[in-house]
Order: sequence, then structure tokens, then C-alpha cells
Amino acid sequence: MPYGKINHLHRVEIRNGRKILIVSTIEFAPGRYETMVLKPNGTELECRRTRDISEAHRDYAELFEKYNQIEK
Repeated sequence: MPYGKINHLHRVEIRNGRKILIVSTIEFAPGRYETMVLKPNGTELECRRTRDISEAHRDYAELFEKYNQIEK
């Protein structure tokens, strides 16, 4: 089901040693947010969905902190 335009709220690449991960928060439909941790090839490691923008920002901060701790 197509949702239309995706609004990117946050996106960062975490680089630790040879490991690269992407943490991204998007609004994929009005009032529907998704925060994901991905490998560069698109493999999804973790995904959280919410209808609350404040919670989406918290999800991003938590996942960034969690995956920024990966070993070098």
C-alpha cells in the first residue's frame, strides 16, 4: 500500500571500525512514525513504530545510543 511522501525526521550513519549502521526515523503516513536500525544493504536490525512524535524522537535517541555502543 503506497503511503505517499515520506518525511525524514532523523537519519545518521554510525561508523565503528568496519561496521556501518543507519538509524533513521521517518513519518511514513500522517501521524505514523517508524524508527529503524539498518545495515547499509537494507537488512533491518530493529524497528519501532508509534503514532506519537515525541515517542518517535525518544525511540531515535534510544536506538542511536544503543547501537553507537557496538564494538570497534
